[in-house]
Amino acid sequence: MQSKSLIKLPKLLAPAGSQEAFKAALLTGADEIFLGLKQFNARKRANNFSLDELKEMIFQASEFSTKVLVTLNVLIQQTEFKDLAPILDALESMKVGGVIVQDLGVARFIRKYFPSLRMHASTQMAIHNLYGVDMALELGFKRVVLAREMTLREIKKIREQYPSELIELETFCHGSLCYSYSGLCFFSGAEGGRSGNRGECAYTCRKPYKILSEPGHGFLFSMKDLDTTNLLEKFVEIGIDSLKIEGRKKDAQYVASTVRQYRKALDSMIPQSKKNTDRFQGASSLFRLLDQEKDFSYSRSPTTLFYKSRYEENVIDLNNPTHQGILVGHIERLERRRIQFFLKKPLEAHDGLKIIPKEQLFHAKPQHGVKLHSDPKMLKTRYQNKEIGFSVEAIYADGKKAYYHPGLELIEIVVPEGMPLPQVGDAVFKVRSNALKRSIDQILKIPLAKVRATFRLDAIIEIDRDVQLLKMAIIDRKEEVLFYQKYFELSPSLSREGFLEGLQDIFGLLGEVGVELDLHFKGSFDYLFVPKSHLKEFKREIVERIKGYLTQKKENVSIPVSQTPKQIPFLKRFVSLKIDRPELDQFLDLDAAYRPDELIFEPKKAFLESLGHTYIGDLKKRADLAKVPLRIALPLILRSWDEPFIRSMVQFCLSIGINRFECANIGGLSFLKKESGGKDLDITADFAIYVLNHEAISQLKELGFSKVTLSVEDDRPNIKDLVQSEYRSSQKIILFKDIPLFIAESCSLTALHNGCPTSKVCGYRTLEIEGEDKEIYEVHHELCKSIVLNKKPMSLFPYIQELENLGISHFQVDFITKKYSFEEASQIYLNGLEGRDIMKTTTSNFLKKLL
Repeated sequence: MQSKSLIKLPKLLAPAGSQEAFKAALLTGADEIFLGLKQFNARKRANNFSLDELKEMIFQASEFSTKVLVTLNVLIQQTEFKDLAPILDALESMKVGGVIVQDLGVARFIRKYFPSLRMHASTQMAIHNLYGVDMALELGFKRVVLAREMTLREIKKIREQYPSELIELETFCHGSLCYSYSGLCFFSGAEGGRSGNRGECAYTCRKPYKILSEPGHGFLFSMKDLDTTNLLEKFVEIGIDSLKIEGRKKDAQYVASTVRQYRKALDSMIPQSKKNTDRFQGASSLFRLLDQEKDFSYSRSPTTLFYKSRYEENVIDLNNPTHQGILVGHIERLERRRIQFFLKKPLEAHDGLKIIPKEQLFHAKPQHGVKLHSDPKMLKTRYQNKEIGFSVEAIYADGKKAYYHPGLELIEIVVPEGMPLPQVGDAVFKVRSNALKRSIDQILKIPLAKVRATFRLDAIIEIDRDVQLLKMAIIDRKEEVLFYQKYFELSPSLSREGFLEGLQDIFGLLGEVGVELDLHFKGSFDYLFVPKSHLKEFKREIVERIKGYLTQKKENVSIPVSQTPKQIPFLKRFVSLKIDRPELDQFLDLDAAYRPDELIFEPKKAFLESLGHTYIGDLKKRADLAKVPLRIALPLILRSWDEPFIRSMVQFCLSIGINRFECANIGGLSFLKKESGGKDLDITADFAIYVLNHEAISQLKELGFSKVTLSVEDDRPNIKDLVQSEYRSSQKIILFKDIPLFIAESCSLTALHNGCPTSKVCGYRTLEIEGEDKEIYEVHHELCKSIVLNKKPMSLFPYIQELENLGISHFQVDFITKKYSFEEASQIYLNGLEGRDIMKTTTSNFLKKLL
């Protein structure tokens, strides 16, 4: 560990989904606070904030030297840009600490029209390696929020390559975890139209599922909660710039107790004089209570995820999807409606209790055998939070009634009428603390400053004693627009002081237009004055001019609209076929009239086994003979352990003349550029490099992609809008695909086995599972990655003629991850291109509105 005097602490970034949570974060020591507006953020169902509220919050945060970051971490459809532009203009005027962005089109738009806005690359961009950070830097991002799945070793290598001066690194330290890589979850969007990439996540990973392929049921994808309080020294040693606490949908109790927990732990690493722990010394008793009761804020079982290593621990909780609180006892006796148990922790009236059955609700064959030991229906009860739970009215000990008990004694509690009765042996959890609530309520009573300023300008006030004049000029610092300037005759004053203070009082805040002036004084103001009446008249003139300027400025904020080509040129249908298994290369043997126009092959270690280079070389020869261009696809996820295999494949491909590649993550582009050594490559973008607007298409074309693939989540109206682009011929759409609903490092087999059993035991077997709605899914395991698919693939084959009429000529058919025989795949392919489906399929969101 470094010397305390040399330590640079990371910034502590806290969430705020409500005014109370914002205040809690501010008063308990957050260095930065991230929050969302009413539109365009990944937590649309949090309370979120208006622009007027944001203006005041930025001012309040500045009083504590805390910055406010605004989330714009969603994908934007084309028609929504008209609403985005004025928001960006307001954020730039307010000088927010930064904007958190996912959409590459939004990033391009910001760089072009709002260049002073500081951009942070959202974790929704799934940046998970050095190459992704490299691309983020090229795209103008000042900070990258790394994928949660990264290890400390991987982060350290990135830090060694990219110091903070080049680009800042942010990583999550606490809170709820998504099962899938953030930004790569399609379950909610593909199944219900509520896209997690647009702030409408339906939390399908928290639902219970029944295993059909073997005895079992449970919360197969419900992650434990991240808690890294024991890893903070590691983060500091690596040089992480920002530690992020998840939780914009959580309350002030969670925010206050979690921020306080990490603030104290971080401050303990630095000299006493630099500590930031107590912003209000008079509230120290409240903070002590907060420290004592912190475990009763929202939390599940803790995990450090993969920071220590990829195989460190089981990160899924099969038994519980929600807040479980702290165990305070087990029921020893039940008499009428009274339960008796030995109380392990303090308890008081109005605390919340939850009683959980002693038996685990989940069933896993590797742990419990073939015979089911629990009823799957109980999972639904727990998911809906309908288990026994109530507030304590009173506590009975030694026959006496009390409203507080310190614990470590046998007590009795009355279960309210109408509530089901528990059983002896059931566990009693304290899930809500009345003491914590009182503490938070008191903290939230601490007043914050109020301000009406909504816009900031510079005012240069200069004294020229030679001609006895005062010059005032009002300037928009961003655009260097001179609003107004005026000269005043100076008069002598008997007082040395007072003139400067008077100017600050009159001009510091122009409340009528919500403008704050940053005053810059030049020269000596001693023994001088200008009559206040003259200055106030000048203030009124400034206000009127600013009103006109702001109105005009707002009207001028717009986005250029792409012009529809006057004629739609007819282009011959072009079909790309994507495969990842050698047995499907028989498509090259079809008659020339039915062969794909392009073959895309994704080499996977899981399927190629020992074939490796030999197979790729033979495939190229066969493709050349069939006169079908061969394109090699990079994996969507390229971790450090995947890199040697993929690098070897790419280098071999380049050596035998393959120069066509496909990327599914922006980091892949950087990887290919580095590996090719400047060779001229034809690189296309797969659907996970999202394109939902013209700006995103333009950005990808500027980066050098020859083709872009429209999102499998998108709807028919937006696809029509996208086609109206100068890059119409550079767009392709996927007609058939098993959409990866989840793409995860968190292994469901590890959870079922209660720890990684090694591949010899798990066999990377595929699980067939059923959801609450009786929909069937498959959980595939490619080595140690989990990929969840719907049993029914997505198909737009019946709409191929409509898409061609729109002007789309390039289509793609995917047979990857799920195992298809050539007979199955070829029947689907040949019938599909005739506009027919031969199996049950879905249309994703093509026929409905994407939320």
